[in-house]
Amino acid sequence: MSVLREQFANDATTTLASSANTSTTSLALTDGSAFPSVGNFRIKADSEIMLATARSSNTLTVVRAQEGTSAASHSGGATVSQILTAGALLRLGTDNNPLFNYALPFRLVDDSGAAIVASDFTQVNISTHATVTDQNGTIALRDLARNTNGDSGENLRLLYRTAPSPSYSYAAAFQCLQLRDPTGGLANWGFGFRDGSGKVEVIAFQISNGGAPNLVRVFRFDDATTFDSTVTTFDHGNIFTGPVWFKIEDDNTNLNYYIGDGAEWVKLYSTSRTAFFSSGPTQVCWYANNNAVPTHDMLVRLCHFSRLS
Repeated sequence: MSVLREQFANDATTTLASSANTSTTSLALTDGSAFPSVGNFRIKADSEIMLATARSSNTLTVVRAQEGTSAASHSGGATVSQILTAGALLRLGTDNNPLFNYALPFRLVDDSGAAIVASDFTQVNISTHATVTDQNGTIALRDLARNTNGDSGENLRLLYRTAPSPSYSYAAAFQCLQLRDPTGGLANWGFGFRDGSGKVEVIAFQISNGGAPNLVRVFRFDDATTFDSTVTTFDHGNIFTGPVWFKIEDDNTNLNYYIGDGAEWVKLYSTSRTAFFSSGPTQVCWYANNNAVPTHDMLVRLCHFSRLS
């Protein structure tokens, strides 16, 4: 049986046409026309919240004693109103996202849970060739087309924050507008680690030119304009159909890279924390790199950033 979506109506109020005892599951209303024609929706009679799963004219089918209330007897003439409850909001969220209240909610927060904005990240190589904008609880990082900004090759538009002492892990969710360039541009963006010398190691998504597949890679950069190496590569398959979730972890021995859906994680790669960083990373970072794409801007939006452990 399918789960009914939460329904809403404005100022839906009437009275009971007859009394109801503590076990009644069919309520007779004086006038049911103001209520949704189908379930689910929440009603309240006296102090009891009920879940209405169906309406037939002036009769509601209900599940009693919802959201911490107790079943009670109600007299004919008692007021019955549709109300907005915590359960209704939870059901509404789940109707639109199966992982609502299970996966991490979108939020940008520091290690204490306080909200952060773009200015709470240190910016590297942004200059006049990229923009960073706070937008409705997200951060939009736009890297301009190369024929607009005049740059060539690697140019990471990078934002970072100081990392805590290991062990720790962070999750981030991104939305990205990234167009394929048939002339050879290999735009990429990612999430990972940086040290005080400017070295960067990230798990990254790269959209390839021509008929090549889009790839998930672990990249190393000597600094924001100098590529070092590709450590490992995965064909992206079909994982990126919505927000892209990455998790990074420094367990004080290794740096670990994950993909996920905000609730569950799959480890893609692990390497010694000193394999590239001589003393380990000291910062966590994210970036956009519209590498050699001449005609189109690239937009990477940070929708979630939080410390997990």
